[in-house]
Amino acid sequence: MREIKFRAWNKEKKEMLGEIDTINFVHKSAGIYQKEWLQSWKLSNIILMQFTGLHDKNKKRIFEGDIVFYGNKKHGSKEVVFYDEKHCKMMTKIIEGSYRRETDVWVLGHRENNTSEIIGNIHSNPDLLKGAKHEHRHTP
Repeated sequence: MREIKFRAWNKEKKEMLGEIDTINFVHKSAGIYQKEWLQSWKLSNIILMQFTGLHDKNKKRIFEGDIVFYGNKKHGSKEVVFYDEKHCKMMTKIIEGSYRRETDVWVLGHRENNTSEIIGNIHSNPDLLKGAKHEHRHTP
């Protein structure tokens, strides 16, 4: 069965909240259980990022908005994970590296993940996006 998870970025405080435990569409809120109580936020105050179903070489979950390095010290690329609404799939866009071309967009999961490593995300580490174009919310 596919594991469906989300994490959230707090737009107001500019901090990663972590993985979301509940989403209430009636009250338009999302929450994280902290010990015996539920901390919740309005959906309008956060950005939800979906888990891709894949893990990097360190077994960390790869989420939409993550910046991932693929390759080794000699050859590699820095890529941003985003959801492509037109094709209904998770993709990566190369923003830097030895394989960079202006249209380098890949379907996420078409390469081995044993060489991938999450090096940040577009919200906590915008400095890693230097030189990238922003086409929409999660696309560099």
